[in-house]
Amino acid sequence: MPTIEITQSGRGGSIYYREQQHVAAFDWQFALPPTLALIFGPTAAAWDGQHPWAAGRQREIYEAVATAAARRRADGAPFALDLERGVIEIAHPRTPNVPRAIQRRRTPAPSPERIEEISVAALREAVNDRLSIDRRLVAAAALHRIDPSFDLERVLARAIRALDRPANGLGRALTLAESHDTPAVRQALLWASWNATDCAPACAALLLKLTGADARAPDDMRRRVLAHLGAHSSYFERRDAFDALRALVGMELDEGGWQE
Repeated sequence: MPTIEITQSGRGGSIYYREQQHVAAFDWQFALPPTLALIFGPTAAAWDGQHPWAAGRQREIYEAVATAAARRRADGAPFALDLERGVIEIAHPRTPNVPRAIQRRRTPAPSPERIEEISVAALREAVNDRLSIDRRLVAAAALHRIDPSFDLERVLARAIRALDRPANGLGRALTLAESHDTPAVRQALLWASWNATDCAPACAALLLKLTGADARAPDDMRRRVLAHLGAHSSYFERRDAFDALRALVGMELDEGGWQE
């Protein structure tokens, strides 16, 4: 039987639809009234390719996710689906003491254009969140799905450079970096590898993978480099490990590229 898990981090989070060994992941964000929350998943064009185990079942799974989210987080509030864009809109719960028939008239299903208008406004607010890197990345990825011209690379690169602890967006940043591999993203990973944080080894490991250096480097050398890039290594250990990393990936740190 399918299960649906809803997690929250700040003003957003993730939703996982699990069916046996298969998982479909969604992101969600609180939105602007009259919408309570927006849920983002694969678009209609991308659904079958990303989830071949559920080919032809996008509507079924979106309805299950929307129903669970509305029931658990919004007191059974109405929702609307835009499968083409991969967006679910959860409305605010019905106002108490107002007849249900009147409430239905007051909350008609929004048009796709209205969903996009609300979602873009909420996401542009979230993408500038100064406290949560994870929230910024959720919003940026969703904006990029709605509007492919949105500059995801810029937001992602800045977020990677700002990583300070694994709980604040590291996993999402690495996932996005792997699927949006560009020179700017690689530079950001190199920068994050030098930062004295607990995120540095994971960023360095992904950079080794993206450049193909992990296949060329001896295992003991790769392990030694990653072990000495952590926050608890001495400056000299990190410096030597970073120099070795630069040699392995064939990159130099472009410090002039970080001017905002």
